[in-house]
Amino acid sequence: MKNFFVKWGAFLLFCALFFSMVELSAASKDEVKAMVKKVEAYYKANGREKTFAEVQKDKGQFEKGELYVYIFDMNATVLAHPKLPSWVGKSFINLKDADGKFFIKEALDKLKTQKECWIDYKWNNPETKKIGLKHGYFLKVDDFVLSCGIWE
Repeated sequence: MKNFFVKWGAFLLFCALFFSMVELSAASKDEVKAMVKKVEAYYKANGREKTFAEVQKDKGQFEKGELYVYIFDMNATVLAHPKLPSWVGKSFINLKDADGKFFIKEALDKLKTQKECWIDYKWNNPETKKIGLKHGYFLKVDDFVLSCGIWE
């Protein structure tokens, strides 16, 4: 009988851990979207110049752990990027992921007919130093795009 409870206890513990991991993944996508919406609200309250300057700050208010927002225009020119400031003013239009996918172009194409989209792409994860799957959220605001992503 004791063996029965040990096996069921281990099974229930596994289930609890599995479903808590699934819940964390869903929450992470929600956090990505919430971070982008926070920048959108800041923009509406403070305008373009102040918003771009705030997004550009490394370790600023629009960064939380691995989450950070970057901005580009509808031609894929980077307008603000807290992690890659040298990319500001450069075009992402021909940027390819590890599989050769033009993920920024794909997002811009979708944003011609909708306000927001999710695009999956493979990118070098700076933490693991390996190519990983990233889920990118893109939101069109006026004439620019706010973006943030989360690793699978």
